[in-house]
Amino acid sequence: MARQMLDHDPSYGGTQYALALVTDHDGDRRSAAAAMALAEKYWKEADPGLTELRDVRDWLRRHPE
Repeated sequence: MARQMLDHDPSYGGTQYALALVTDHDGDRRSAAAAMALAEKYWKEADPGLTELRDVRDWLRRHPE
């Protein structure tokens, strides 16, 4: 599903978030970190209370590169 989202709209924060979750689950921390960073970038204008955005920022804090 995340790959289909990528084909449809790679610059949507939700797309990058979904890819980050999949790659993190697969143990690919480097790809997950890149996707999390893009999700945060694409959601820069989102409501700061957006649960997924808080999750992204928390993940990035816990996994500094």
